[in-house]
Amino acid sequence: MLVKVKKPVIEGAMPPVVVHTAVVEAYANTGGHSKEAVRTFARMLASGVSPNAYTHAVLVKGLDRDSKIPVVQKYLLEMMSKGIRPNAPHFTLLFLHLQPPNSLASFRSPGV
Repeated sequence: MLVKVKKPVIEGAMPPVVVHTAVVEAYANTGGHSKEAVRTFARMLASGVSPNAYTHAVLVKGLDRDSKIPVVQKYLLEMMSKGIRPNAPHFTLLFLHLQPPNSLASFRSPGV
């Protein structure tokens, strides 16, 4: 007779999404390491951990910081296809990166 054994719950253990997101965030916040952030994100998905809105926000922000515009668009669209609603900063990035290069110049203040 087979008995299904539950995994023990360790008091104070962090959920896997938090651990993976922390690693993605560490790479994303260090300029020039967006490739490692994307790799970590891919490993997260491969291990069956579902990213949340914060995970996507961290990844997108890091990619934007490193000027990886096509990749930013890819992950924003992927996020929306999974039913994760973008927040204001997500929409701002999407709007800015989908505009033609000099189309927003007239909206900027003279001192900016």
